[in-house]
Amino acid sequence: MTTRWLPLTVSAAAGGGGGNLSRVTAQGAEQASSLPLDRERVSTTLHEILTREGIPEPAPNTWLQDWLTELFSVPPSTAEVIGNVALGLAVALLLAALVLVVLRVRRRDLAPGEVDQRDESAPEEFRDHVAELRQRARRAEERGEWALALRLEFFALALGLGECGALDYREAWTNRELLERGHPRPAVRATLLPILGDLDAKTFGDAACGEADVRRFAELTDELLAQGGA
Repeated sequence: MTTRWLPLTVSAAAGGGGGNLSRVTAQGAEQASSLPLDRERVSTTLHEILTREGIPEPAPNTWLQDWLTELFSVPPSTAEVIGNVALGLAVALLLAALVLVVLRVRRRDLAPGEVDQRDESAPEEFRDHVAELRQRARRAEERGEWALALRLEFFALALGLGECGALDYREAWTNRELLERGHPRPAVRATLLPILGDLDAKTFGDAACGEADVRRFAELTDELLAQGGA
């Protein structure tokens, strides 16, 4: 670094040299303060001094560290720790997402054979479930639980119609929703819609239900399932 010396002229004036020297010193200070400051040169010189003395320079702050420092009102060192932890979590989540993608791709590649096997067994499983429901309805009849028997018969009918494609069956739907939203075949809709109100009232205890009601609906179930809901 080059040191600039200010040219000062001291003249011995009458009336005291000390006062003149003070004026000259003040004038020199004013001139020094008016000199332009070369920031780049100062920074370079400071870097050279720190390097020569073996003093490590502070690491520059990153945008994440600055943001965390401002967000949590913590020192930069604490913000750096938080940033490192957050970065580690982000990497872990990215790896987990990649693993899920790989597993999904592999499952999709294996899916055709599995789906075919499931499709082959599905009709038999549906038929077994329908038969089981109707057996439970018969046992409820024997106990005189007519409303329960009627509910089980309707459940078996809806499931059987769903299996043969005559109705889009959804377990969460009510009886009316099955007919309104389940896209039933015309014959199914024409048969069940007129008796739906009476069926709901009797299966949920709002109206009396007897053995004759259960027998009539069981015969209707036999007919619709035999026709496949045509």
